[in-house]
Amino acid sequence: MAITYGQPFLLESVAEFIDPVITPVLDRDFVGEGNKKVIKLGDKEVDWDDSFKLYLTSKLPNPHYTPEVFGRTSVINYSVTEDGLQAQLLNVVVGFETPELEEQRIELVRDMSDKKSVLKGLEDMLLRELANSTGNILDNTDLIATLEEAKSKSVSIAAAIEQANDTAAQIELTCSRYTPVAKRGSILFFSMTTLSTINTMYEYSLGSYMDVFVSSLREAPMDSLVETRLANIIDTLTYNLYCYVCTSMFETHKLMYSFHMTSKLLFSEGKLDRGHLDMFLKGNLSLDDPSVPKPFEWLPDAGWKDIDKLVENESFTNLATDIKQNEQEWKDWYDLETPESVDFPMGYKERLGAMEKMLLIRCFRPDRITIVAQEYIIEMMGSDKYVQPPVLDYEWIYSKS
Repeated sequence: MAITYGQPFLLESVAEFIDPVITPVLDRDFVGEGNKKVIKLGDKEVDWDDSFKLYLTSKLPNPHYTPEVFGRTSVINYSVTEDGLQAQLLNVVVGFETPELEEQRIELVRDMSDKKSVLKGLEDMLLRELANSTGNILDNTDLIATLEEAKSKSVSIAAAIEQANDTAAQIELTCSRYTPVAKRGSILFFSMTTLSTINTMYEYSLGSYMDVFVSSLREAPMDSLVETRLANIIDTLTYNLYCYVCTSMFETHKLMYSFHMTSKLLFSEGKLDRGHLDMFLKGNLSLDDPSVPKPFEWLPDAGWKDIDKLVENESFTNLATDIKQNEQEWKDWYDLETPESVDFPMGYKERLGAMEKMLLIRCFRPDRITIVAQEYIIEMMGSDKYVQPPVLDYEWIYSKS
């Protein structure tokens, strides 16, 4: 009926397989003769109306369709972006914290839209009147009166729009104070959604995240100072999301998520170097042998290869030389049960940042990575609660749903 009467039709939750029965519709494979358009749908012939539109939507985050599907349809990705989500969350925060300001902003947008629409209508009317006028324009008193009235309204509306733009700029400036919360919320959402690459079970919707976001706004301690209130919201939201995700994760992945979330937040603040993180996660991936042979047998082969890569960084320029010239000091530190708990040899502790210390531990004692990762998260996040997964609490889970 939609095809026959030219109505739009929506197919929801489409998977990667599209039923071939609708292939004639996608191909517009018309049958019959003359001006009448008919399409074969299954075993029936259906009259075709050119106004018909077919929409197919999928909930799959990254579906893989065949080239034929891409050729037959217009594929549009409506997934939210980090900047787009930040703008959306900013509206939520402003609406929660200052509802009167958000209401004023929405009303202003509507008013500006209406005024611009009226202005466009006046311009169209002027063009239409001028196009349809006959004879000498100066003798057409009705047309001149219409032009004067349209001009007067146009000037008035243009002035109102300019004033509204100034008001909008002031409202935008006030709303921008809440940007840190929106930015943190956007980063946290994408730190959560990327977990599906680890296990397909870790799928989270924007709707469920919004529930956590709004509940965090309610739970965060109030304060008369906006800056303190924002800090409370950010802290509450970060921990609530950590707990929310941990309730649905395998135990083995919880520390990894905490480290991933910490890294994303540090990246957003410009406090983490991508090269250092890649080195920590992957090590030296070069297929070439180290430029300098391993000087001592007790050094791990993989560790020396990583050291050969580390010396390219300014903080580790002399590391290989220092190790070769001070074997006993490095050997004693390497043999310690908990080398991360004492000072590094030759004052390296004072000259290295938090991530660089982890890189050094990784080269010598990869068995201590889990411990140093926990210490790193505690240092960067300012609390040990992000390395202590919450106890399963069904009442808390129900309150977030």
